[in-house]
Amino acid sequence: MVTNASGTSSMSMASVGFASSENGIHLWAPMHTAPQRFTTQAAAVDAAKRFDLITFNPAQLGGYASAMKAANPNLKLYVYLNGTFLYKRLYGTVDPSMLSHDAQGRVVQSHGYGNYLADPGDPNWVSYVQQSCAKLLSGTVYDGCYLDMLGTAPLWPGYATGLPINPATGQVWTRLDWLDATSALAARVASFTGKSVLGNGLGNGTRYFAPGAPSKLLLSGATGVSAEAWTRQAGAPLARFEPTKAWVQDVDMLSDASSTGGLALTITKTWTAGTADQKEDARRFALASFLLGNDGNSYFYFTANRTDPATLDDPLYHLQIGTPTGPYVVQSGVYVRNFTNGKVMVNTTDSPVSIDLGGAYRRSDGSFALGATLPAHGSQIFTTS
Repeated sequence: MVTNASGTSSMSMASVGFASSENGIHLWAPMHTAPQRFTTQAAAVDAAKRFDLITFNPAQLGGYASAMKAANPNLKLYVYLNGTFLYKRLYGTVDPSMLSHDAQGRVVQSHGYGNYLADPGDPNWVSYVQQSCAKLLSGTVYDGCYLDMLGTAPLWPGYATGLPINPATGQVWTRLDWLDATSALAARVASFTGKSVLGNGLGNGTRYFAPGAPSKLLLSGATGVSAEAWTRQAGAPLARFEPTKAWVQDVDMLSDASSTGGLALTITKTWTAGTADQKEDARRFALASFLLGNDGNSYFYFTANRTDPATLDDPLYHLQIGTPTGPYVVQSGVYVRNFTNGKVMVNTTDSPVSIDLGGAYRRSDGSFALGATLPAHGSQIFTTS
């Protein structure tokens, strides 16, 4: 068990049976973010065999959850629930005292969806989320709830109609107090249901390690938390790359989360203009970055386009690279990590760099290589067979 600042406890990844990957890659599918629903058992089972973790809205599985579990006993299924916002259609069905208000006393709504922001520390809201999660899990084979919106986005100016006031202080919530409250909420939901909780809110490596209010605090309440802007912003041009310092924090976030008994769930989006080949290069860059930091307990997801199903397959996901033989090292500005059946390289510089591989390998496209010249901000995943 992991105890957070409020004294509540969450379940560690070991206690809920999250297994380490055998080929260096752990895939998850956040179906709740995609316009997708299984309409046949064959499609559901196919996805179950290729993914280790799926998050979803109840209708998306099409009633095939048991068949999916039978096809892959290690599959984890987490049902979606918004952790800090009340859907606008439900306004008036709850005591308004559990909702957040701004300095003028107005109820706070998100600009994007019009949902109403709750007070994550209010006991009535905590009970509401507990009961909602328990209802979603009742009579199912689901492994737990995935709580959205645990991070500090509601505190960003412009995200909602106003900045929420913390009733305990009479001031706008600080990031630290908000993270303490939402991590405690996740832990209390887990304790109430007896099942682990996943969440959303890490953001990226910069926010994960942020001084004073690191989003990694969410892992004290939830077994795993997703980072929805990992290695890039969704709408950023494909030719724009993170500064090396920020990229390194993205990579290091994975091993740090694992070392504390938590799971980092990465999400990389290229929801911007680009050719299929350019987006495949971005996928390889994200996956290579993931492999540099993953110690076997993190989960990877890449979405090329907003309308793509979350369970799309890709040849990169079938590379048998094996397991890491050590941490990454830096050679001439290239980050390199060796695996039992290959190696991964990422060039974060603005210039091409040539590297001797020290043996014969295959590139991810199947071609042979004895050396590698990585373009600026380029990557490659090599295997021995």
